[in-house]
Amino acid sequence: MFLSSQKTIDFLNQKTDLLNELEEYINRYPDNDYIKSVHHVLNKTKSPRGLTGQLTKIAIDGIDYDLEIGTKVMDFEAYHMERNL
Repeated sequence: MFLSSQKTIDFLNQKTDLLNELEEYINRYPDNDYIKSVHHVLNKTKSPRGLTGQLTKIAIDGIDYDLEIGTKVMDFEAYHMERNL
């Protein structure tokens, strides 16, 4: 039980950090729909079990915009999806 709770806490902490970083990108690039879409989907995701690969798909579609944030999004999703197998 504790391990599952810790996974959720880790997810929420990392989600918050990534959302904050995405918000900085949105402020810098307000016309970038890719970043807005990633932010929207991540913000709706309430737990690691809600990750379906959609963030990675969006990141791959928009990778030309910014390799660093796209890689962070894909790494975040892969890490949390793997932890919940």
